[in-house]
Amino acid sequence: MTSLLELVGVALAAFCVWLTVRIIARQEIWAKRTAVGIVAGLPVAYILGFGVACRAIAVPLGGTVKPVPIMDIYLPIGAVAADRDTKAASAIRWYMRIWTPPQGCVLIPSGRGRYIGVFPHNP
Repeated sequence: MTSLLELVGVALAAFCVWLTVRIIARQEIWAKRTAVGIVAGLPVAYILGFGVACRAIAVPLGGTVKPVPIMDIYLPIGAVAADRDTKAASAIRWYMRIWTPPQGCVLIPSGRGRYIGVFPHNP
């Protein structure tokens, strides 16, 4: 898994260098549009990826719920979701419930070694 992440990281860095050369040296319009699309699309991909990750790590009720290290990527979202009194936290928990199977539980890191569990059918 580590070597795959390293390979993806190197490929992404090479792509960024190549795109930067296209933008600066050749001043190609399509390269500028591609860069803007990538930068604008990253937050959308992050949020959508969070939903998919919730689906992937969901554990059936009654099973052993353990923290999954890959979910540390979503610590900022978990920290917001841990605050019970905000609309943003409610929206995040609602989004997690959409992606979690009906009889499943998701455990998300919320900072400093704490985790929050979301059960799909609880208010």
